[in-house]
Amino acid sequence: MRYDIGGMMKINFSIDSDRCNQCGICSQVCLSSVLFPDPITKNPSIASDYREFCTACGHCESFCPQGAIRIESPEVVPFPGNSVIREIPPEVVECLIASRRTIRQFQNIPVSQEHLITLLDMIRYAPSGFNLHPVEWMIVKDPAVIQNMSSATIKWLRSLEGDGNSDEYALLLPVIS
Repeated sequence: MRYDIGGMMKINFSIDSDRCNQCGICSQVCLSSVLFPDPITKNPSIASDYREFCTACGHCESFCPQGAIRIESPEVVPFPGNSVIREIPPEVVECLIASRRTIRQFQNIPVSQEHLITLLDMIRYAPSGFNLHPVEWMIVKDPAVIQNMSSATIKWLRSLEGDGNSDEYALLLPVIS
């Protein structure tokens, strides 16, 4: 079974009925509550009235123990490897979590265009809510423009001192004082 779903973006949702064991896990984990067992085949399906509400979050695909569900879209990258294998050693998870710390080692060396493109490609998969990714990025590489933006930001933050609005930015004020 294959059909297009999604309101703002077109998504190809398919279920391999030969692989599906009708366990119902996909319906249980569906965040939008749009995936139901078909009354006849017992395979999961999305009623046509509900297709526009699917956010293509991928929960059904990632939880399916048989790997029977596929969500294909230009916006959704397939899981690298076998999505049925879910055992990740705790040490790997711990390393990932522990390494997500900000490390500030600023250097006066421009970042290469190739590196910027790679980073932009990676961050387009950052969580944004409902997989719509309503974010646009602007990269400023000119040091003079960066300096002007920094100066304007500092000037604006300093202007907040004493006007009653500085509570929101209280943690930033010592940085610029």
